[in-house]
Amino acid sequence: MKLNDFGPFFSKERHNVELEKMYINYKGEFIAYVQKNFFVDIKDIEDIYQESFLALWKDINSGKLTPENLKASIKTYLFKIGLNKLYNFFRDRNNRAPILEKIKDKITTVTVENPFFDEETGRMIRKEAMDLGERCNSILMLSWFEHKNLKEIALLTGYKSEQTAKIKRLSCMEQLKKNIKQKYTKEDFFYE
Repeated sequence: MKLNDFGPFFSKERHNVELEKMYINYKGEFIAYVQKNFFVDIKDIEDIYQESFLALWKDINSGKLTPENLKASIKTYLFKIGLNKLYNFFRDRNNRAPILEKIKDKITTVTVENPFFDEETGRMIRKEAMDLGERCNSILMLSWFEHKNLKEIALLTGYKSEQTAKIKRLSCMEQLKKNIKQKYTKEDFFYE
């Protein structure tokens, strides 16, 4: 990670234009991402984003996050904080299990649609998914690109139940992760 990416966080200027620009740019992207993937009121998204950006600022200023220990981009780190806060938001409000599961998937799985990876990384992941065979590739593509739920995946792939489709999808994801870990290092993945 470049040291100059951290520059706006250490500026002594009263009106920090660079930090404000970063805040606004990432805010728009974060709001668009959450609105695309989850049904959340815009005010709640803005609050979650503001809390996330503040947490990022605190991590940098406390020394918890440095250019040396940051493995991705600041944007990726910020979005990860935001998704965790979104998860907590839903957990604290009526425990909406299906939404929590969806957010948990976004936080913990590597997917081609993940906005934190660039096109080259997406191609690498797609290639590995294709190498898993037709069955796994079909399930993962239905889930990632067509955003099909487990019931629809079961129907389209001929599985007897949603539970069977879920188990198969998890199995395919585990195999994909295993294959990626065997063939690639973290340095092979490019972040936006």
